[in-house]
Amino acid sequence: MNITQEEVIAALEAYEEGISELIYTADIKDKPVFINGLSIHTEVDFGGGEGDGEERWVVWGITKDGETSYWKTPGYYMSYNGTNFEVENTHEVKAKEKTVTVWE
Repeated sequence: MNITQEEVIAALEAYEEGISELIYTADIKDKPVFINGLSIHTEVDFGGGEGDGEERWVVWGITKDGETSYWKTPGYYMSYNGTNFEVENTHEVKAKEKTVTVWE
């Protein structure tokens, strides 16, 4: 992969408006955000929050030189402070299919 963890963390930390605004711009507005030569073009998945305890996380699609990889930024939610993402713990992830059995 041509994108390093250090590059991704530096790009996320460099976004002055913060992670929540980056999520809004990259996903809801569907506009890529270009930071330090990386295109953060989509929020692939987002989890946690209300009903799921304190854990929150976001998975980003990030492109460099035409090659896309996926990165997960963990975080936590506190009712008095909102969501805090731990950008320094961002790491590369890959989709993995799982089978779930449900009894109804």
